[in-house]
Amino acid sequence: MSLKTDIYKSKTDNKIFYKKVNFISTNEKRVREPVTPSKGRVVGQFPSIKNKKSVAWESQLELKACRIFEYSHFIERYREQPVVIKYMLNGVLKRYIPDFELICVNGDRVYIEIKPKKILEKPEEVERFIAITKKLHNEGVYFAVMTEVELDRDDIQDNIKTIHPYARQDIDIELIHIIKALKNEGSFSIKELLDIGFTIGTVYAAITKNYFKTDLSKSLFRNSCLFIEEEQDNENNIFSCRIAPDFK
Repeated sequence: MSLKTDIYKSKTDNKIFYKKVNFISTNEKRVREPVTPSKGRVVGQFPSIKNKKSVAWESQLELKACRIFEYSHFIERYREQPVVIKYMLNGVLKRYIPDFELICVNGDRVYIEIKPKKILEKPEEVERFIAITKKLHNEGVYFAVMTEVELDRDDIQDNIKTIHPYARQDIDIELIHIIKALKNEGSFSIKELLDIGFTIGTVYAAITKNYFKTDLSKSLFRNSCLFIEEEQDNENNIFSCRIAPDFK
């Protein structure tokens, strides 16, 4: 499911999510420190331009999620291990820390859990996620799960790995004027930009800065189509997630 097209319209107990409030804490610090590297476990830091700092990841799936968050335009910022959530499950008070918090450009807040798909085959895990969803729903906050099905999309991951190293590269003011002039051209290929003086690094930097848009779900080649108009944005092609009640 797409967050933009489904989660904002999703229903739990036949009630539509609609409230927008600050939830639990405005503290921007993570509530626990990331785990340290150990035998058989790889962890690291994703250099986020959107957040102006690195974001810690504790699995390859979390790293892939960071890439998706970084280039989903409806996400303003994100952070790891954001809050402690207390919820009731079968009469017992439970404690839960989501993997990520997303703050959307429209002010909505979404907590994300990263899990292998096989976990969702366990009824007790689905029951737990439904309880968390209901707790957050009462606070006007959304909850979703992302698995390898949503994250292991090779073209998207490869494209982001290709363009992201250029995210800090400045773009010459003259090229910015050229980019603005191209707005009336509709669409154009990477090759056409190279022919008029752009370098491949500048093209990639312009994509990271959202000057140019492209479908990141398709492999980037010199003939790949770029465009500028907002209504042609393809971000729905790179972000998807699972929500209550069945998380399918």
